[in-house]
This record gives sequence, structure tokens and C-alpha cells, in this order.
Amino acid sequence: MPLEKAMGVSIGAVCGKVALSAENAEVWNNRNEIVIFAKTEMTEEDENGMRVAQGILTARAGRTSHAAIFARKNRKCCIVGCTGLIIDENRKVFKIGNKSFREGDIISIDGATGCIYEGSIPIVKPEISENLARIMKWANEYGMNPRRKIENYEIKRNESVTSQSSINQTRDYSSTNIDPIKNDESFMDKIKKLFKK
Repeated sequence: MPLEKAMGVSIGAVCGKVALSAENAEVWNNRNEIVIFAKTEMTEEDENGMRVAQGILTARAGRTSHAAIFARKNRKCCIVGCTGLIIDENRKVFKIGNKSFREGDIISIDGATGCIYEGSIPIVKPEISENLARIMKWANEYGMNPRRKIENYEIKRNESVTSQSSINQTRDYSSTNIDPIKNDESFMDKIKKLFKK
């Protein structure tokens, strides 16, 4: 059972040590530890901590808050607006719901559901469905072969991932030429022409 459920604004799941300051987030990250940076509300001054953390958790804010926008831009797991999160930075303690913690304790957050759990929970690597595998095959085929490009439209992998695990996972999925698909008319016209050939 989750301790709390709030607003998940950037998908992914993270189990890690909770840092209540950007300084501790940086120190633990330098030790190759997984960090969840938690604050009542994030500001621009907290960007160093958010940058090195794998997860972000705030008590206040919404989908258009600084933390939420930063997390989506940098592909960080993020939950905001957790009203059950109470932080005492001076004593380096915090509460989630009825449970008390100290800075450095481990929690798990799920950015898709907004659920927060005590301790470390198993994270399952997603499996590729048959349909996704087919799309990736098409992306590789039409992205790598210059003679089969659709009117010079190239499909490429998004290279702006921030963590090595994301890069490795992308390689595991054999997506050498995947990029987010834009749902505009010109793109859909090119797709239709592809299937007419």
C-alpha cells in the first residue's frame, strides 16, 4: 500500500535515498547513490539538486510548476503536490502521511501513478510488445536506408536522455532511429504514402 498518492507529472519509477537539500543530493550522487530530492516547493535555486537526483518529490505545486517542467524536460521521475509530505529541514526529518523518516532513508516513487512507498520496492523492466517491436523495426529500416526515406523525412532516436540506464535501455530495445512522433498532418501524410508503396 502506498503511503500517499499525489500528482505524478513525469513518468518512471525510482527507489532511492531522500535528500532534503541540493548539497546532500550532489554528495550522494557523487557516491553513485540513487537520490530522490524532496522539498516543500522547488525553485531555481534547487536546480543543482534536481539535476543530479533521479527522482523529485514536492509537497506543493502542480503540473506547470518549476519542478514539473524541469522533470519532464530532463526526464526525471517526479511527483508534486503531495500534501501529506511535511519536511523539517532544520531537524533533517520528514513525514509522508503518518510515517516519519530521516533524511537518507529510502523511499520509492512512481511518477506514472503518483504513488509513494516506504522502502525499496521491486521495479520491473518493461517488455516490448509485438506492435512496438514492429514500429522500431520500421524506424530502423527507413531511418538507416537513405533510399527508403520518406521524402527526406528521417526518424531518429532521441539522444537527450540524461541517465546511462536510459541510454542502455534504449539500446536494448534496438531503437537506433526513434524520436517522439509528432501528430501533425504533414507527418501523417508521409505515413500514408509509406503504406501505399
